[in-house]
Amino acid sequence: MGKNTASQKRRTPPEFWLVVIMLLTLTILVVFILRADIPVPSATDTPKVADLLEYRKTILTIIITAFGAWVGAGAAYFFGRENLRVATESLLQMHQSTAERFKQLPIRNLPRKPLDWKVPATETIANVQQKINRKSRWFIPIIKSDGSLENVIHEDAVWVYIDRQSAANVPHATILQKTIADVADFIAKDPQLKEDYDSIYIPVSLDDKAGEVHESMLRKDVYLAVIINRKGKPEEFFTTADMRIFLLQSP
Repeated sequence: MGKNTASQKRRTPPEFWLVVIMLLTLTILVVFILRADIPVPSATDTPKVADLLEYRKTILTIIITAFGAWVGAGAAYFFGRENLRVATESLLQMHQSTAERFKQLPIRNLPRKPLDWKVPATETIANVQQKINRKSRWFIPIIKSDGSLENVIHEDAVWVYIDRQSAANVPHATILQKTIADVADFIAKDPQLKEDYDSIYIPVSLDDKAGEVHESMLRKDVYLAVIINRKGKPEEFFTTADMRIFLLQSP
């Protein structure tokens, strides 16, 4: 099977043989004109050598001009197509090699960002609201008392919780004293809110492969990966946008 495939790849295209046949035909005609005894149309029976040479020169000029155009066109088509094929194969191999390297690349080799804020489950909404406004974060990493990661929710969950509580006539001051754990419980009980705002990440380690992580993010339809150390504590993060930028910048 492998030999058949290799032989098909090495098969010479018909355009190449067409160019070769035309060159051989041109060579045969040139040799024939130079060596054959071609009569010269003249009024005299014994043409001069100069007339014979001039006549053969004229015939050679006509033949070479005609065949030169044909051979040139055929060669340009063949070599132009070959150059395009080689360039296309090179680009495809480059893309495939980059994609293959990316699949096997450990997360530790990707650009990552430090997780510079973590929210205890007992943190009040008032404090979380201030941090969101100050840091412009779109996600909230919730940690347990021992510092390990409990969940990551979307920051919009806080605003939805405040709106829903306000609509239920809960005093605003009371809402602000609720904890981020109350917000997480609230969105977890609503199927639509849970799908949009709850657990918007996948946990990964530095030894995980980038290709597997990317596929997991696509399956879960999330954009965030949080790097967890051996003690279960979150340290860094990256997004699918960071992975795309890395791929575009890779040689």
